[in-house]
Amino acid sequence: MKKLFTTLIYTLLALSVMGAEPITTIINGNTYTLNSKDKTAELTKGANIATPIIPGEIEYNSETYTVVSIGAEAFKNNFRLSNATISENIISIGDEAFSTCEHISEITLPNSLKKIGASAFYGCKALANITIPNNVTEIGASAFEVASKLQQ
Repeated sequence: MKKLFTTLIYTLLALSVMGAEPITTIINGNTYTLNSKDKTAELTKGANIATPIIPGEIEYNSETYTVVSIGAEAFKNNFRLSNATISENIISIGDEAFSTCEHISEITLPNSLKKIGASAFYGCKALANITIPNNVTEIGASAFEVASKLQQ
């Protein structure tokens, strides 16, 4: 009986861990890592387009996932990128997420944003104006370095 109980416990633990494994999917050219346990998503690789819209939610297998972050290097070196709209729900922009996007001139940051990673906008030479939302509590080193047109 004790062996059966132990086997049952290990089986249940294994099933709960398997359900928490991240899923990777591509939706509208963006690559996302999905957390099936808490129904959140991170945009890990952005589409190579001029004007991406980072959504607040995506749908995968008839389930809704809240997009909460833009991962490290997600749009790095995207020379086509000219402006981007980041939807509400995004709370974190990863390290170098938009670095060396030399043609990005406009980006809208959501009020939900709390963290801007190191070098997130490094080398965004055309970026002239950006408003940092009041909820941002962390800005990483060199987040706006070599963004030579920035006035604020």
